[in-house]
Amino acid sequence: MELHGIRLTRADLRRDRLAMAGATAGILSVVFVLGSIHNGLLASLTSDASLASMLHRVLAGVIGTGLMVLFNIVFGVERATTVWTAMQSVLPAAFLASVARAEVLFFLNVRPAEDLAVWASEFAGGALFCMAGGLLAFLYMRSQRLLRIEERHAAVVEVQRELALRTLEEEEVRVRRSIAEGLHGSLQQRLVIQAVRIDLMIAEARKRGHDADAVSPLVALRDDIEEIREHDVREMSRMLYPEGLELGVVPALRSLLRRLPPGIGTALEVSDAARVVDDPVSSVITSPDRLLAVRVVEEAITNALRHGRATRVVVRVDHDGEALRLTVANNGRPLPADAAERRSGTQRIDERLALVGGSIELVSPPPLSADGADDFVPTRETSVELRARIPLTVARDADELVGL
Repeated sequence: MELHGIRLTRADLRRDRLAMAGATAGILSVVFVLGSIHNGLLASLTSDASLASMLHRVLAGVIGTGLMVLFNIVFGVERATTVWTAMQSVLPAAFLASVARAEVLFFLNVRPAEDLAVWASEFAGGALFCMAGGLLAFLYMRSQRLLRIEERHAAVVEVQRELALRTLEEEEVRVRRSIAEGLHGSLQQRLVIQAVRIDLMIAEARKRGHDADAVSPLVALRDDIEEIREHDVREMSRMLYPEGLELGVVPALRSLLRRLPPGIGTALEVSDAARVVDDPVSSVITSPDRLLAVRVVEEAITNALRHGRATRVVVRVDHDGEALRLTVANNGRPLPADAAERRSGTQRIDERLALVGGSIELVSPPPLSADGADDFVPTRETSVELRARIPLTVARDADELVGL
């Protein structure tokens, strides 16, 4: 059964059935009990009606209510989608329940048997109350169903948005890797070939007796090409796709820390839980999440060296069961008071983390005065920390996530 494009499961119908039964029982119980008390009080003013007569009417109302609930279930009112289709089930249920209630009243001798007009009014009133109670219960059930469908539809939209985002991230990683491989392979090969051709030209020029001044421009050109190939192209390739990323977050972070200047002390601390999820053989961390993790650490280290004059960086990697937790601590000077307004690079990382439900936090001692900042000398103790949380993606489709 589908409603507004959402498939209703057996569990949904069971919820609707319970909501319908509860609403019907509540509405009719109140109506019949209050009606019985009202009729009993009126009768006591005009005749010698007893308390037993009032209790008999209450009993008949309770039985009628129970039968109305039962007949609603039998006729499947919960499967109706409109008031008209609900009426087709509520009307026969109300008719049978009111007949049963009238029979109980007759059996208990609440009214004189020969007074047909009174019995007709009892039957008509009971049928009207049952029908009204059934329709009100249906409207309540339908409102609950529509609310549940809206929540489920919102969940489907959210999951589709997340899947689309993950698809774009996977495509971004694929393109980055493709370009990085092209730079590292094709472009480097062409630069090597050009350097070899220049070497041949230099050798030929020397054979022909050209002096060093005439050959020096070719030598400088060859050295520039080698510099571009060894440093610029390699660095650009790493920026697009960090080295070691295909093996996992930890190998990529090790490669990143190895590239720091020798005077910068580094340490990489990885918990056992993080090693399990980042196992190169059976990693559960997707390529986009790996790339994001490396970018977070890279940005934190860059800020520590550029703005904090840090000489020691400690990177910690942990997993809390749902997300990867990264901490980058350094011994640089404390962050200035307006750091939150000036952190453009960190702000971009923060926005990227927000897209995947992650977060970033900067922890720092109180800022130094202007003179203290100029005279700051790093110690071995780390005091400034960047903490990031990256929820790990679990591959599931939209239907599975919302239980359809």
